[in-house]
Amino acid sequence: MFELGIRTACVFLRVVYFFMKLAPTRKKVTFISRMGNVASPDFRLLQAEMQSALPDYRFVTKCQRVSGTFESLVRYAPMVFSQMLHIATSKLVILDSYCIPVSVLKHKRSLKVVQIWHAIGLMKKAGYAALGAEEGRSEELAMLLSMHRGYTHILVNSPACETAILQVFGYVEDSPSRHGHAHKEVLVGALPRVDRVQDGAAKAKMRARIYKTHPSLKGKKVILYAPTSRKNMAPLFEKVEQLVEAVRQANRRGANFALVVRLHPGNRKYWEGPFEGLDEEEAENIDVQDDDVLFNAKFSTAEMGMVADACISDYSSLIYEFMIMRKPVYFFAFDLEEYEKARGIFIDYRKEVPGTVHDDAEDLVQAIVNSECALKKQQAFLKKYVSYSAGRNSQTLAEGIVRIVADG
Repeated sequence: MFELGIRTACVFLRVVYFFMKLAPTRKKVTFISRMGNVASPDFRLLQAEMQSALPDYRFVTKCQRVSGTFESLVRYAPMVFSQMLHIATSKLVILDSYCIPVSVLKHKRSLKVVQIWHAIGLMKKAGYAALGAEEGRSEELAMLLSMHRGYTHILVNSPACETAILQVFGYVEDSPSRHGHAHKEVLVGALPRVDRVQDGAAKAKMRARIYKTHPSLKGKKVILYAPTSRKNMAPLFEKVEQLVEAVRQANRRGANFALVVRLHPGNRKYWEGPFEGLDEEEAENIDVQDDDVLFNAKFSTAEMGMVADACISDYSSLIYEFMIMRKPVYFFAFDLEEYEKARGIFIDYRKEVPGTVHDDAEDLVQAIVNSECALKKQQAFLKKYVSYSAGRNSQTLAEGIVRIVADG
């Protein structure tokens, strides 16, 4: 019944879109995302660069966050039709996530679709590379919704991760998916927000905003913990509690730490600890703080990274952003073996990450106390997996995309 419902909805969308495509194509660029309800920094920075090169083009942004709940999909339905209309009349569509209308519909031959994705760098497996895995997407649903089809160009972060990223989207011959798509054109470079995390003035302004909102952080050594999302949250919550206690103990011994925990928004609601009694929206948006710990929601992880003295993560691509900011990065991979089985990681984690892999919270905090961090190794690791420049990433990506429009 579920499969029949999906197939029927796709047929309906294709019929509607057939008539939408009768409208003329205009000089228009449409940005689409399901990661949030407003344009991301990447979209804003990229659009600003492209507008100067394409002054006669109209730029449209269609963003709405979509989670896996039925209610979220119902709220998303009107946006789908709006996105369809703009796709049908655009010369170029830029995405940072999966988009139902792009993947399930048949477009005009002249349409260019650039997938820039929302992560800097790549570590954990996703998309087709994790299809059918415990932590991955359902193969049945991916096939029904033609996951990641329809792209003409894909941004990859460096030559070293090109094959992995194309595997995620199903655009390589040896993709784990039985439904590998034809190989598409590749752009190599970093996302525009890399410029922002390198901009001294922008960082100073953000730090001032954060300290104004959370004055208790000022004067302390800020430790930022940003774990990747998991379907099985119980072990993570247990480790967060251990990390909180380890920081409190260090402070009792004379350290001056402030631990900032930035959980994935979709995970916070499942933790009864600091969010007990809150509804889903409150759990995703409220800050909870005491003298030692801040459970942050009001600022993004990258923004909080600008005030951090040390950053902790695991299999998240956030580690690349921290390294671009030249922050000491510590690896808290307490469930490495389980995660490799449940989802998979593209690199040999223990051999390649530039630092000790910790599974004990007290040992991790002691490493931070002792500043046990290999910054030179971290920069070499970053250079391999992210091809970024000093302050020109927005411009470089915009120039590449403008050439795509010109060639079309």
